[in-house]
This record gives sequence, structure tokens and C-alpha cells, in this order.
Amino acid sequence: MSVDFDLEQDEAEEKPFNKAYLKRMIGYTKPFRHVLAIVGVLVIIGMVLSLAEPYLIKVAIDSGISKGNMHVLDMIVLALIAEQLLGTLLGYGRIRLVNHTGQNLLFNLREELFEHLQTLSFRFFDGRPAGKIMSRITNDVSAIGDLINNGLITLIMEITNLIGILAIMLFMDWKLALMSFIVIPFLILIVGRLQPKLETAWLNTRRTISNINGNLNETIQGIRVIQAFAREEKNNAQFSTVLAKNLKANLRAIRLESTMWPIVELIGMVGTCVVIWYGAIQVINGLITLGAIIAFINYLWRFWGPLSALSRVYSQVLSAMASADRIFEILDTKAEIVDRTDAAELPEIQGEVAFNHVSFRYSDSTPYALHDIDFQVRKGQTVALVGPTGAGKSSIINLLMRFYDVTEGCITIDGTDLRDATLSSLRNQIGIVLQDSFIFSGTIRENLLYGKPDATQEELEQAAKAVRLDRFIRQFPDGWDTEVEERGAKLSAGQRQLLAFGRTLLANPRILILDEATASVDTETEKHIQEALLSLLKGRTAFVIAHRLSTIRDADRIIVIDAGRIVEAGTHDELLRHQGVYYRLNRAQQMAQSSLIEETAV
Repeated sequence: MSVDFDLEQDEAEEKPFNKAYLKRMIGYTKPFRHVLAIVGVLVIIGMVLSLAEPYLIKVAIDSGISKGNMHVLDMIVLALIAEQLLGTLLGYGRIRLVNHTGQNLLFNLREELFEHLQTLSFRFFDGRPAGKIMSRITNDVSAIGDLINNGLITLIMEITNLIGILAIMLFMDWKLALMSFIVIPFLILIVGRLQPKLETAWLNTRRTISNINGNLNETIQGIRVIQAFAREEKNNAQFSTVLAKNLKANLRAIRLESTMWPIVELIGMVGTCVVIWYGAIQVINGLITLGAIIAFINYLWRFWGPLSALSRVYSQVLSAMASADRIFEILDTKAEIVDRTDAAELPEIQGEVAFNHVSFRYSDSTPYALHDIDFQVRKGQTVALVGPTGAGKSSIINLLMRFYDVTEGCITIDGTDLRDATLSSLRNQIGIVLQDSFIFSGTIRENLLYGKPDATQEELEQAAKAVRLDRFIRQFPDGWDTEVEERGAKLSAGQRQLLAFGRTLLANPRILILDEATASVDTETEKHIQEALLSLLKGRTAFVIAHRLSTIRDADRIIVIDAGRIVEAGTHDELLRHQGVYYRLNRAQQMAQSSLIEETAV
């Protein structure tokens, strides 16, 4: 684990409220508009029932209690009970529909994010830890889901209630209503001042959560190195620092939120007191009935209730906006490596590969990794790429697989520019085995079938036998159905590499790429793989990257790369006779091997 973990900026600058993001979030409800329409109807019916309560109480006081009419009181009581029962049933139906919609919306948003992530180029992932990306798909999407599940419906309910209450209050006594509204400007002023700070505070909490996930993911991935170097205490201190920043950000957001709500409620209480004082004078002077003023105060309490609830929803909106900012950053990132509109399916590859004056750099701000790479490979040839670490060998392979596009020049297969072919038709005909090949959780069989899902058992066995994979499969009690666990943890490094070989060869690629593919296996396993490759490479074009030059002696052509340029090319014997870079590399390895043998003998 690195000493200086790559943290996101903890303090975000205050930004104006992004209406476009809010509109975009609400746009995700479009597929459920029919269900939400039903929810809207239920909300309106529930609002009408709820707003009838104060009026029924007014009737009970003025026409029942004041006049001693028990029949009216009996009818009002029955009406209130019926209203509550019907409201409960409507509320149950509304909650069921809203939760169903919210969960499906989360499903759709996470699916869209996942699908989009798989289209993004390696450049996107190069600068972003996996934990931070995971945080956006889990925590940030959940924040938006909470807004849709609870906040949006609350928003609709409370705005509807507010409109209904305003209409009733103005109808009952417009003077009392206006008296109660005199405090609203203060409410707008307070919310307007706190809103930008609160939005920024929630954005900071999202960023610190992302840093926690990134740190945790890196720790889990590098636990062996951490323990090997006894770095537990250092990492504990570093994680505590990240947690402290998250604590600070959350406390600030909570402090701002807890400041806003009491202020809203205090302002509401001041408005209520004004109405009680003015209404009492009206009752004393006989200008309004006691039941009417009680009903009016009841409506007024209900008026401030939605305002307080809306302030809470607003905080929820701000939290979701902070998440939306991070989610839409991913969704708005354009996939760099895409099919052209006129891209055609690449027919079955013969294997003629040409790099035509190719230059490449990973970004505009970095130096060129490759300079004027120019060479041709005939069908069925095995080409070895050698050179010091960082020379540009893997960059050549990345361009051939079209993980990146060339900056200058072009690469052709059988005369077709890679950019003119669809990605799927290109990559389906190229197989690659890396030094640290990724093994998925699941069984040995499932990992092999990753290269060819419709392969028969006979094809599986042939591929396994070709790379000597069958020997260790028989050692497991469950054989082909042995669970290899996450990243192939149940297998040794050599077994994982053999499994990667089998997976690639089962796909029967026309071009085979081996990037330090035998570096992780023992000498005996490497010997078996080399024997298998003699027959497996026959008829296929192959690119082999290897630091151990003894493994590429039989290559048809060896290309020596140094500082992103081709400095030599030829067969093993030709390059030795030339006594250039390859000769010096070969001699240095032979001397190192001789020294190792002597030390072992001693």
C-alpha cells in the first residue's frame, strides 16, 4: 500500500444549485410515470381526507358541543374514524408503490452505471482507485434512491398539502391568513443563506466516504504486502486520518442541517403566536366562532408542518445533488475507444499485422511512450518484444488490442486499420495472457468457458491437456467444478497462469499475445508450457513479451525496444552477431544465471 494514499479533494468550493442535475435525476422516474400518477391520485385523496379533519372539528365544536347536539358529535366521530381508516389504507398502497418504484429506479441507475463503466477506456481507470468507483455505484446511487423513495414523494405530498391549506385558510379568513404569512420572508432569507453551505457540506461528506472506500479497498488488495512490511500501525494512522476527515465533514453537514430545522420551526411558532393573539381578539369581539379559530390554528400548524418537512427534503435534495455530481461525472465521461459509425465486422483474421509509423502517448500532458514504431509481421510468425522495463513493450500490445488508440500512424491487420473494424470482431480473434492474469470467482470450468461460453466438454479437455492444466484439475476432489474463490485464491500462482492459458487457447484466437505469461510459473511448469506452445503457436501469429531471453530463442523475429523506439530487429542468432543491445542483455542474463548457479552450488 502506498504511503501517500491518493485522496480526493476534501473541501469542495461552493457552487450554485444545479437545476439541470435535479431535472436529470427526476428524469429517471419517466419509465414509472404511470405508477407515479396513481401515487399522485392517492396523495391528493389522502390530502383531502386529512384537510377535512380541522373542518370536522370546527363543526363538532360550533354545531355539536356549543349547542349540545350529540347526534352531530356522533356523526363527526364516525366520520373521523372512517377518514383515518381510509387514510391508512391509501397510505399503505402509496408506500408499496413508492418503494417498488424506488427499488426499480435504483436497479436501472446501477445497471446504467455498470454498463457505462465497461465501455470506458483504460485511461479512465488508470487515475481512479477501484474503491472510489465502487463508492459511487453503491453509496451515491443510494442517496439518489433515498431522494426518489422518500424525498420526491414527500415533496409532492407536502406541496399539495401546502396548496390545499393555503386555499382553505384564505377562504376561511384572509386577514388571519395574511397575518400568518408575515414571517415567510424571514424563512426565505435564512434558507437562502444556509443552502449553498449545506450543499457544499454534503458534497464534502460524499468525497470523504469515497476516500474511505478507496483506502479500504487498497488495504484489502495489498494486505500481504502490508503485513510483510509490518505496516499495520502506519496504515491504522493513515486510515484514522481519513476517518477523521469524514467525521469532520459529517458533523459540519449535520450542524448546518440541525441549525436550519429549528429556525424553520421557530419562525413557524412565531407566526402561530401572531395568529392566536389576533384570533383571540376576533373571538372576544364576536367576529369569529371558537370552532373556526381552533380549526384555523389547526390548519396553520399543518401549514408550518409542510414547510419544516420541505426544509428536510431540501437537505435530502442537497445530499442527492452531491451524489449526482459524482455519478453524472462518470455517466458524462465519453468512451474513448468506440466503434466508428462506419466500422465493419472484421472477417476471420489471417494474421498479417503492420505497425505503420506509430507514435503514442497516454495523455496530452505526458511524453510519448512510443516513437515512430514501424514493422510488419507475416501470418503465422512469432515475434518477440524485448527491452528494459518501461521501454514501451506493453504499450505496443495495448495498441494492438485497441485498449488505446494510436496518437499518430496506424495499425493494420490483414490490411484493415483497427479503427475501421468493430471492437468485438477484433478482440474476439485476439487472445492475451498477462503476467498476472485475472481469475474470476467461480469454478475452474466457468473460468475456462469465459473464453468460449459454448465450448463442449471435449474442447475443454483438449485445451486443458494442451497447457498441462489437466494434471492439477485431477488433484481436486471436485475436478472441473472446483471453486477457485475470488481472484483464484485457492490456486497457486502457476495454476492460475495455466488456467489463464487454457481460457485463452479455448477461444482459439488467430493472434496470440503472451505478456510475460510464464513469469509467474516455476521452471518445470514453464517447460511444459513451452512444449505446448510449440504446437499451439503453429499457424497463429504471436507476440511474446519476455524478460527471460532464453524463452524466445526460437522466435521468428525479435524486436528490441528502448525508450519507445525500435533499436534492433532480427533473429536470435542475427542479433547476437550484431553485438548490440540484445547481445548485451543476453550476456548480462547469462552472467546473472551463472552467478546464481554458483551461489546455489556453494
